[in-house]
Amino acid sequence: MKTKWFSASVQENYKQLREKLVGHQFDENIGWGFEIMKFSPDRLQARYSERVPVNEVIIDPYGEKNIVEYNKYINFTFWLVPDVRGGHTLIIENPPRSIKYFIENFVKCTNGGFYVSSKDISIEKFVEFFKEKFKEVSFRKAKLKGLTFSKYTSGNLEVESSRDALIDIDDYLPNASYRLDKSKVIVIINDCSYCIDVTSSGSVVFDEDIFEDVIKAVSKL
Repeated sequence: MKTKWFSASVQENYKQLREKLVGHQFDENIGWGFEIMKFSPDRLQARYSERVPVNEVIIDPYGEKNIVEYNKYINFTFWLVPDVRGGHTLIIENPPRSIKYFIENFVKCTNGGFYVSSKDISIEKFVEFFKEKFKEVSFRKAKLKGLTFSKYTSGNLEVESSRDALIDIDDYLPNASYRLDKSKVIVIINDCSYCIDVTSSGSVVFDEDIFEDVIKAVSKL
């Protein structure tokens, strides 16, 4: 699953949101809509669809320009789940480049405030959740920012290891400080290996089998 995570603020509970969104299914006349997929007091899962008109300029072999008009459709599944701070986490699977109109249309449906901001993920704390729950967790790749090599030297570094990249960094540079910007983490669960690609800006790619664990890990941040 390729996902993007956001911090969100909503005024209604999930039952109220469901009742409002269910009346705004996709309509070709307006070009957007929502479909409720699953609902519980602790989670809302829905699908958003939006029609986007496209004007594309085609140049033939003779240099003639022709404008081709067509529609493309943006479709994605999203979840709203509570976080530990009393707010909400918005999860979007296969996110588009922009969710501006998604937010605007969500507000139109609910007649209430819906505020969304990027979610910063502390990769160390994110991985700590898995280390507390599972025995075998390791950093196979890591992109470090602001890594201090010495008193006078610092820089960015990408490392890869067949063991654990951060253990190796700590062995070679025991007093170094850095910030994890991106990592590939391997988690062994019941003899199965799962790969998680996570960035500090809120992008997480993982296997659907560990979706619930990823939700718990991010919601605690």
